[in-house]
Amino acid sequence: MRYLYLVCIFSSFYAAAQVNHWESVVLPGDQWQYLVPTSQPNSNWNQVQFNSSSWSTGASGFGNGDADDATILPSLISVYIRSTFTITDASVVEAMVLDLDYDDGFVAYLNGQEIARNLVSGSVPNFDQPSDGSHEALLYQGFAPERFTVDTALLTTGTNVIAVQVHNQSIFSSDLTVIPTLSLGVNTSDYDYRTPPSWFETPTPSVDVNFESSNLPIVVINTEQGQEIPDDPKINATMKIIYNPDGQRNFLTDINNASALSYDGAIKIEYRGSSSSLLDKKQYAFTPYDDQGEKVNVSFLEMPKENDWILNGLAYDPSFMRDYLSYKLSNLTGNYASRGRYCEVVLNGDFRGIYVLQEK
Repeated sequence: MRYLYLVCIFSSFYAAAQVNHWESVVLPGDQWQYLVPTSQPNSNWNQVQFNSSSWSTGASGFGNGDADDATILPSLISVYIRSTFTITDASVVEAMVLDLDYDDGFVAYLNGQEIARNLVSGSVPNFDQPSDGSHEALLYQGFAPERFTVDTALLTTGTNVIAVQVHNQSIFSSDLTVIPTLSLGVNTSDYDYRTPPSWFETPTPSVDVNFESSNLPIVVINTEQGQEIPDDPKINATMKIIYNPDGQRNFLTDINNASALSYDGAIKIEYRGSSSSLLDKKQYAFTPYDDQGEKVNVSFLEMPKENDWILNGLAYDPSFMRDYLSYKLSNLTGNYASRGRYCEVVLNGDFRGIYVLQEK
């Protein structure tokens, strides 16, 4: 029945999808204006009307180290870049993605509105603020950069501006990188822009899942200000586990019902894995903390108390069963294996799918 339901959803979606093809309006190697700041930039620096004539000009990428930059900069804590582009007709743009290669943290804007962020905290980050952790660029290693979906409502017909501030983990860091690519899915057969890079993969159409309830426990995680979870270090978050007793179905609306919550507390979380970290569905490691900010042992979903836990996204296992059954069989034959429980994960309001909450 679930299979049939999913087939119906996908069939309906593809019938309604209107993207004819993808083009890029911002490509690696494009000319940008950039500033290595010695004080806080003008608050309008990411707006179309801002006069950036005093800024320097160079081709992307910007940075140093790893031999992946066209404009080489000295060791620094941050760099601000901006570039304008022209949209012929914003009404034909059905989808938009930002592919960004960066090292270490960044905030990106379109026409003054924030569109993506990682490892930089604060509503208006200080120019001399180091990133909240380290992040390695991907393109020079042969991988595609990280992708962020952008709201097409932010585009206007005519002149637009994309702006990015990149922060280094330390001024003594050996590398820094920012290489943006902005691409559009248009609903006509006209080609008004440019061909995407060779590494560009056409975005897979997504389905908005109206997730409301499950027979599985529901793990609800919220990071501070919706911050993206990095690979290092762990960041602050809250976690609630909705797990009704006696086999009752679990509903998201139970999140304010104390009797339906098997956990409600603070955690620190990061994503884990090597090759799996390149997937859209990340895997996570987290630690629970008490009200005094101390690490604490907790029993989750009737498993023994522990303070090192994993949310296993079952990477490279389309059956969602292979790892789980292997560990379970080991337990049943008297051998050790990490215990785990299936669950469904909601992160910052977005349904992320089926995971196994598991001992590290």
